[in-house]
Amino acid sequence: MERLMPDNWGILQANITYRLQLDKGRQHGRAVFQRLSRSLTSNLQLRTGRKRCQEFPIRLPSCVMDYFEPIDLSLNFTLAGEVIPDSKGLRPILNEYTETSQTYKLLFQMDCGLDNKCEDYLRICFNFSGGDMVVIGRATVLIATVVLENAHEDSSNTQLNFLHPSYFSFKKISMVQESSVQIVCSDQQNDRLMASGSLRCAVNPPVFKKGSRVMFNTVFDITATGIEETSANFTITATSENSVRIKNESSYTRSMLLRYAVNVAASGIEYTRHLNFTAGHQEERLVKHSYQGNRSICQPLAQRLAAVQSETVREAQDYVRLDCGIALCTELLCEVAVLEEHGVVIFHLKGELMSAAIAELKVKKLLLISKVSLSYDGEKYVDISEVTAPFKEVTLETEVEVMEEVNRLPMIIGGSIGGLLLLIVLIIVFYKFGFFKRNNNTDEADKLNMNGSDGGEGTSTEPEILPD
Repeated sequence: MERLMPDNWGILQANITYRLQLDKGRQHGRAVFQRLSRSLTSNLQLRTGRKRCQEFPIRLPSCVMDYFEPIDLSLNFTLAGEVIPDSKGLRPILNEYTETSQTYKLLFQMDCGLDNKCEDYLRICFNFSGGDMVVIGRATVLIATVVLENAHEDSSNTQLNFLHPSYFSFKKISMVQESSVQIVCSDQQNDRLMASGSLRCAVNPPVFKKGSRVMFNTVFDITATGIEETSANFTITATSENSVRIKNESSYTRSMLLRYAVNVAASGIEYTRHLNFTAGHQEERLVKHSYQGNRSICQPLAQRLAAVQSETVREAQDYVRLDCGIALCTELLCEVAVLEEHGVVIFHLKGELMSAAIAELKVKKLLLISKVSLSYDGEKYVDISEVTAPFKEVTLETEVEVMEEVNRLPMIIGGSIGGLLLLIVLIIVFYKFGFFKRNNNTDEADKLNMNGSDGGEGTSTEPEILPD
């Protein structure tokens, strides 16, 4: 305490009351006084011509997470002067321009070695929990397991910058191993960055200490729709505000394969089941096999030769399975235009079967086979259902039967002769039983009745006219 102007009052005295506060305005303080309190109030007597000092130890009660920002020490005081002897009640007062409050900064010192220049060495690597292939339509999330360590001096304001496809949207961070290091990825700026396939995460702000290591999972939702890419890159880069950095392992990129889940099936819905041909006749029959599957576009026909030599079909057989083992086959390659969910298309295979072609086989029965096999581009699609595996290939069969032609002339002649003989036999039988005699007797009886009626009773009295 000093005088502002000279006087003859001798030594002046005053009592000062002051209050100290640590981290004023913070919800959670980082330091306390000796009695574990963030504030302290004390009194001190001052007099001109002498200085007074008091010391108050400051403690850090736990591991300080934020040691980048200084600790604020706030001081507020008031002064009450004592009555000056023989002054009729005069007291010293505080200059009205004196600041009665002051804030001091208690700085943390970073561990930067002898040169006092912090040089960090951020090393990062990661992998995908499900491997480097993502099946879109089956997988709902992508999990990147990240390992970050600082192999040198303290790193200030360390950040991780993710660059990924925009159809991966950040969901959460979860620790793989227990660690005091904090990863913070949620802020308003990230909401804008994620729309373009970016993510920024702070690592243990403000300082990621030397020798620290953290392993965590970054979970992304997969919201891929209307994309056709077969690969994508995923990059994570570690940065800091250190003026000197070792960067050779601070960025890591992995490529992932993108595959799309499919579950396609085919089925036969209608077909020609049976056909009859007559041997020796030139006939044609329509054969139709209908299948149901995905919407398709078919390429021009491509013929394929038989796998077995033609000599094997020259011998007469009762039954032949007419497929590519003994005859020429026609193969159609159909490419799916659009893989729409639950999409259905019906397609028909039609052809005219000639009796002449069957005659060359010299068989009585045969089966016409058509087969539909479903496949997909393995470089782009993955079949997600083993249950429907039998429905990837469907076969339809048409049974063809060759009937021998029957010569009807002998039957007609035989029938005519047989009918004539039967008629003769019937006439003879009727004659033997007197069928024809009964008719003659009846005629004679009629004549007798007519002659005997001339003088009988009840006869007509009309005159009879006799012929000349």
